[in-house]
Amino acid sequence: MKRKELILLASLMSAFAIASCGTPSTSSDAAQTSEEETPVYDFETIFTDNHEKTLEVYDPSEPTKNGVISYDILQNVGEKNYMKISLSTNVNLVGHITYTKEDDSSTSNDEKFFIEANQEEFVTFLDAYRLGAFGAYRKTIRKITLQNVDSTKKGNVTLKSVAFSSRKYSPDEELFLDDGTTKVGTSLGLGGAITYVARLGVKEYIDENENTQFGRNYDSTKNDLISEEGNLVNEYDLGREIQQSFYWPVKSVNGYNPTSEQKYPGDLNYNPIQCGSAGSVGPQIVDYHANSKEIYVKAYGQDWYLVNQVDATYFETTITFGEAGVVKVNNKITNFCQFINTSGLEFVKQESPAFYSSYPLNYFYAETDEGTIFDENLSPMTGSHPTKTSLNDAVSSDTYNYKISESRIKDKWIAFVNEKKFGLGIYNPTADYFNASRGWSSIRYYDGPNSTPHNDFYKGDINDFVPSSFANNYDYASTAINCQMIDFVPLDFDYALFAGDVVEMKAAFKKLNTSGEMTRKNIAWPTREEA
Repeated sequence: MKRKELILLASLMSAFAIASCGTPSTSSDAAQTSEEETPVYDFETIFTDNHEKTLEVYDPSEPTKNGVISYDILQNVGEKNYMKISLSTNVNLVGHITYTKEDDSSTSNDEKFFIEANQEEFVTFLDAYRLGAFGAYRKTIRKITLQNVDSTKKGNVTLKSVAFSSRKYSPDEELFLDDGTTKVGTSLGLGGAITYVARLGVKEYIDENENTQFGRNYDSTKNDLISEEGNLVNEYDLGREIQQSFYWPVKSVNGYNPTSEQKYPGDLNYNPIQCGSAGSVGPQIVDYHANSKEIYVKAYGQDWYLVNQVDATYFETTITFGEAGVVKVNNKITNFCQFINTSGLEFVKQESPAFYSSYPLNYFYAETDEGTIFDENLSPMTGSHPTKTSLNDAVSSDTYNYKISESRIKDKWIAFVNEKKFGLGIYNPTADYFNASRGWSSIRYYDGPNSTPHNDFYKGDINDFVPSSFANNYDYASTAINCQMIDFVPLDFDYALFAGDVVEMKAAFKKLNTSGEMTRKNIAWPTREEA
């Protein structure tokens, strides 16, 4: 076999590049005294008010009727798309900003946003930079409306000022952290979903049997190098990665009336995900910051089955390092959909998060009350394949998937590993279930029929080797929470990742579990019978 080194591509998202994206903020529009400090951006104020308004109590049965105040802005902001609202409010607010094209008022857009009670400043990028953006033009800001969404009290709200900055972002921009043991990263084009986890010093290569491997024992005289750093996260399309999502079984009777074209036919449920849609449209970034210690990204969800539907759900991700390569992740999901009659809807096992690893990690690993699972006989999680709920379940097939109650999983972690038990583990002490399955069982590179931008991204010679993170072979896990979301009340949960062998994982996750530092809050708890 012809051997060539495939250097991991500098941008995981160049398939999403568009000419109008601009570039990430530089010193010209952000004064920054140190890399650990939050940049201060120059804003131009376009509107002031400073008059306190009283907003009526919210009526959830008629969500757009009461407690609304409108402010006429009528100011051109040109290419500026980073907005800051300064205000005081004692209630949660749902807002709308309406704008038109500067030289064509028939081209317009309305963006819905959410401000938490007692927040004094709210910032957001308007829709201009992602692929499929509705507002990629010079703008005239027409009006802003604010609505009290507290059903127990009136709102006292003062909109002090509205200002705009020239800060921009590119969906190509990647953000990385490195603690000397592990490297973790995300792409703004995928809404802050984790797209990259690599154990430093571990290479990806083709072994003597022409199988893809991760390891330190690369021999340049015998093996073909794929990458100096082996990315353990599958990112073949916008449904992979390690990402937040939410399922809500709402219908038109609940006010769910999407306007976008459907990617696939069939009955829809509300399904916002963090990193884009099945229509290969990336999410809209609300805000982000990064330094050498922390990455933070806030984005709107994209409804998975709809080509281009920006959803009224915020996904926030904060990534830091714990001890010796432990990646700590805090997630926050806030719905402000204003659906109606949702209290009786069923609880759903929510992915918290969805976890897709690269295909050479073919063994599901878990330590349970019945013993250790080290199993490569996984199947897709569909109705045609049986599900095991414990290690010793008897099933009528040689392949199956797992759905195991948290009470049976020791120290609340699972992993996907190779035959040498090296791989990627995930820890979540507040999950109700741990699920594991596989999309494709091959351990060779597979270029599947459902290609999306990442599949088209690799343009190398046919004899070069494609990183397994770009292949349509994947292993899937989720640490699932059984819950129902509440509008305007964030769901906040933590989890951790570790790249290494299972002995290291066990020690790291056991220490985390003993500490009790990772939690979840603001959740509609089911009973155990319901779960």
